[in-house]
Amino acid sequence: MKKRWIAVLLVVLCVAGVSLRIWIVNRDNEPQISKTYSMNEVVPFEDDFFYSKDEIRDGYDIEVLSARVMTIEEYLDEIGKTEEEWEEVKGKNGVKVPYVYDVEVRIRNHVEEENNQYIDLINTALYQPDNFYQVDSELLWMRYPTVDTSSFGFRVLPGTETVVHLPYHVLDYDVEHYGFTFEKVKNSETYLLLSMYPVKKMIEIIPE
Repeated sequence: MKKRWIAVLLVVLCVAGVSLRIWIVNRDNEPQISKTYSMNEVVPFEDDFFYSKDEIRDGYDIEVLSARVMTIEEYLDEIGKTEEEWEEVKGKNGVKVPYVYDVEVRIRNHVEEENNQYIDLINTALYQPDNFYQVDSELLWMRYPTVDTSSFGFRVLPGTETVVHLPYHVLDYDVEHYGFTFEKVKNSETYLLLSMYPVKKMIEIIPE
């Protein structure tokens, strides 16, 4: 039980750290211009970024193809994994994940030459009015075992595209303490955040 609460505390501290970073950046930058796009609309990243111009992904674009809210059991069944395998990956004392918000995207890299640009999965979060969710790295790597686990992101080869399912986790802490039931998660306004500056770009997500 103690280990479980330590894991929850680490998640809370991580969320607090991200929130503090957002506040610091907002404090030091000009007011944002916001653009909201629809699913199945191709959205170019252009020269927009989250916190640093080093994150620019000009030449990349993204399109949300579908979205679903599932129980963890439904998600594991879809990717052909068992609950025992999931327990082994995350550890028996790991944070519980009752629901998964699965977002299917197509990402294209129109740049013809190799560069250091990549998709940052830490900041590419799902936002709702009362909460936000991040990609679950363990679930992502269970589905795509060839993904490089050394950094929380990935690149698309120049001149190619890829379709990937991004599994955003809903933690049991949110369910137990803040009432984020399956229905509330599914029915709340939801946006996929793509950038913060100079333009705050988001895609409105409407799950099946």
